[in-house]
Amino acid sequence: MHVATFELRHGGTFDLDKLYAVMRKWYKDRKYFFQEDVHKFKPPELELEWSGTRKETGYRQAKVNMAFHSWYHKEVKVKKGGKEKTLVDARIQIILTATMIYDYSERFNTPVLCALEKFLKKFVLFYYYMIVWPDRLYYELVDFQNKIKEVLDSTTARGAF
Repeated sequence: MHVATFELRHGGTFDLDKLYAVMRKWYKDRKYFFQEDVHKFKPPELELEWSGTRKETGYRQAKVNMAFHSWYHKEVKVKKGGKEKTLVDARIQIILTATMIYDYSERFNTPVLCALEKFLKKFVLFYYYMIVWPDRLYYELVDFQNKIKEVLDSTTARGAF
């Protein structure tokens, strides 16, 4: 079940190493099984695709994907506080996607169990299935987006809430 998709765009200088570390730490802190599916660097383009999965119960699994693409990628040396730092000047696009996977282990595979799962989803667990479980994942994705915005200095004085 698709929960949310966020897209961030940024143009200018930023610390790519710090951005990479913050995004990777976010997956680790929330105990996601992390996979780097794509890592292409053909100057002046950089393309990354990450996915993280977390088993929440034996029935439910959360998945967060991140697609990063930068254009006109060039490194710039900047002096900050007497120290020289290497930043990246580029245009970037980051797409964050969250999905909730139910019955990932395929335990409801016979017709009788399939009917039972439909009944559970429709009547017994409807509130959790439609509101509670996806909502938690949605707010985790909002947190991920805010962490990225902080690193890129794209935050506003007030947040969404």
